[in-house]
Amino acid sequence: MRLSEIRALRGRLDLPVECDLDFAPDAPLGLYVNRARKAGAILA
Repeated sequence: MRLSEIRALRGRLDLPVECDLDFAPDAPLGLYVNRARKAGAILA
């Protein structure tokens, strides 16, 4: 996944879309991906 895809995904899930180094993720990327798939934001 590219950074632009992660930003788009977070936006679709109504999660903050920070682009700076102060952001600390509260879950592994895989969890965000699974949530997005369940929400229909990712079809693949």
